Amino acid sequence: MRQVGIEEGKEVLLSVLRVCSKEGDVEEAERICLKLLDSDNGIVTQVFVYKMLAYVMIGEFAKSLDIFREMWKLMGSATVPIYHEFIEVLCIAENKELAESVLDEFIKSDMKPPFIIPSYINITNRDLCMRDRLHLGFSEYENILVYNIYLESLIRADNVEKAEEVFNQMQSDEAIGINARSCNSILSGYLDRSRNSLLSEQPSYKDQVKVENIFDLMLMKDFDVERLLLSDVDYILMMIKKGFV
Repeated sequence: MRQVGIEEGKEVLLSVLRVCSKEGDVEEAERICLKLLDSDNGIVTQVFVYKMLAYVMIGEFAKSLDIFREMWKLMGSATVPIYHEFIEVLCIAENKELAESVLDEFIKSDMKPPFIIPSYINITNRDLCMRDRLHLGFSEYENILVYNIYLESLIRADNVEKAEEVFNQMQSDEAIGINARSCNSILSGYLDRSRNSLLSEQPSYKDQVKVENIFDLMLMKDFDVERLLLSDVDYILMMIKKGFV
């Protein structure tokens, strides 16, 4: 950078560090980290996160964990964002074991996690052994936003049975409840299964009836059906009306 006349200011160094972290260039990442930390410009967390990611990208997870501990020591304690960032970095690398170990440590602390970690949700939903673990994590919260995120992740993972269980739990718990987003999520899951069922040689019509029930519930609560789902809902309702279901 100096050869082409670019000043190594804070923003430039951060941009280069971000690229180094994605490419696993640990030598350059270490050099830039030293410069940024010596400058005392209040970006300690960002610097350490990029440094951790650089080592994760080349598979040196133990070193990444050491950097996490170093950041913790430097800052006096590990905060929710620090744990969140490190778990996210490990999940990007799909290191389930270490991610779960750090999460265990986090849960044992007195801090309450936001638990909105998309990468962690994705890898746990792909791993049958970890799905119950994810459910336990979300069940600690009486928060409709968190539950909607969990519900949507289950639908994306095509785990409609568990999604139905979660939706029923939300509906029966006054502290959580349901809203239009919840209903559209479970509705989309039922619609997907309904289409697959109708294309099979021995169709089961349970999900078509569930589509009707959710639609009736949404009408009663004055919730709007998402536009992308309307045509499928109309088709299923027509099938029921004509006696094909």
